[in-house]
Amino acid sequence: KSQEAYNLALECGQALNEKVLSDDDLTDCISLVNEKIYEYEESVNKASKAIVELAEDPTSQDFIQAVNDHRTDKKAKEYFEALRTRLQKAARR
Repeated sequence: KSQEAYNLALECGQALNEKVLSDDDLTDCISLVNEKIYEYEESVNKASKAIVELAEDPTSQDFIQAVNDHRTDKKAKEYFEALRTRLQKAARR
């Protein structure tokens, strides 16, 4: 029975290890998220410029698209910033 308990404990430990990210994995994830944040920041800035350039006709399809792009990309950027914060907290544990 003690061998069975040991084997079960070993299996549980292995299962937990598969669910936990290593420090290197967390660092890699943070780097990938930082790249996404940068991409969305660039996209938000591009949409902002388009909004300003097209502001004379706020009913135009291009203006409406620029506003939609800005909103969508800003939300995505905020999501990735929150994800980065969670990953950074996890990395400090």
